[in-house]
Amino acid sequence: MKTNVKLVGLFALLGGAAQLLILPYLTALVASLGEGLSPVAAGLAMTAQTVVLVALCAAAGLWAAGKTGLEVPLLRQWLEGRSRGHAEGNPARGLLLAAAAGAAAGALTLAADGLGFARYLPVPVQGTLQTAWWQGLLAIPYGGIVEEVMARLFLMSLFVLVLGRLIGNQTSMVYWMAILLAGLLFGAGHLGTVYQMFGSLDAFLVVRTLVLNLIGGLVFGYLYWRRGLEAAIVAHMAADFVLHVLGAFLQG
Repeated sequence: MKTNVKLVGLFALLGGAAQLLILPYLTALVASLGEGLSPVAAGLAMTAQTVVLVALCAAAGLWAAGKTGLEVPLLRQWLEGRSRGHAEGNPARGLLLAAAAGAAAGALTLAADGLGFARYLPVPVQGTLQTAWWQGLLAIPYGGIVEEVMARLFLMSLFVLVLGRLIGNQTSMVYWMAILLAGLLFGAGHLGTVYQMFGSLDAFLVVRTLVLNLIGGLVFGYLYWRRGLEAAIVAHMAADFVLHVLGAFLQG
């Protein structure tokens, strides 16, 4: 219990910092962000909201994860002052593999958008579809920390718990269903920004948003299931590096 409280505090602190870092990226995408407020007031309001939301999602997610076999193994061991045994493998190697998987997911997302969806996109009514590489770099911690706490630690853990109880057993199918549902909701969470950018939401924009985000969501969910939340966080950060930093250079 004490470790869970520490994890909640750690995720809330990191989530607040990540929210501050992503503000330049968000204001480039959505020009009216924080309209009516000073930049400082808008930033502080969004940061406070993120801290509270991350804390609530982390607390509920850790409770559900504790009943489903899902874990935050590396951070838990660090906070408890425990060392990993030889039988648990090399964590650095696991995180490197997660980063490679995330980078591959990011590259696949770029390809799917560039070769399929992007040519049919309407012109945004505000903001821009192209952000500077440094803005994308600052956005990476938000995706890795805030979005993974919400989508994987909270939503996916909760889906595994609920579906497992409905079916009567936490089979592989239950985990895959939870990965898919969490991935779809993860994508749906981006629809608000898409609406602000384009001024409307038609079927094409909805499908594009869900499909592109589901590519990464499936990879991150699988890694959370098999390797722990830290692997999902690292993979998400690697994917965002490809999407928002390398992607900015390719577009520029």
